[in-house]
Amino acid sequence: MQRRLRLDNQTREDWISEINITPFVDVLLILLVTFLITAPLLTYSISIDLPKGSSEQKPIVAENSMIVTIDVESTITIGEISMQYSELASYLNTLSIEKQKQHVYLQLDRQLSHQFLIRIMLTFQNAGFQKIGLVFQEEAL
Repeated sequence: MQRRLRLDNQTREDWISEINITPFVDVLLILLVTFLITAPLLTYSISIDLPKGSSEQKPIVAENSMIVTIDVESTITIGEISMQYSELASYLNTLSIEKQKQHVYLQLDRQLSHQFLIRIMLTFQNAGFQKIGLVFQEEAL
């Protein structure tokens, strides 16, 4: 004759042997909230004062274009790579021919000289980039 162990009017055979996922879900929700709070803090921006102007035509922005930002200290930023003007030509020559077919949009601080703008544009043109544009802030009419 077999004896059955009884706890709280249940036999051992009646116990539920499933994994409790409530703590797992709690941890996942905490991680999700933490990610949602910290994700906007991970982005960075470069502060530049764009020149103002107005245009009759709507700007044409290519999908896979290269945005080049140049701040008031003449630091050139392409994507997440920052460099000085002396390093720009060698960096551009390392890019593939496919990259050189992209549109290049220059965002220069308004305090930079016209001569510096021409030097930057000629550097891109000498590296094989043919589609170079300027970015400005739309002036309210």
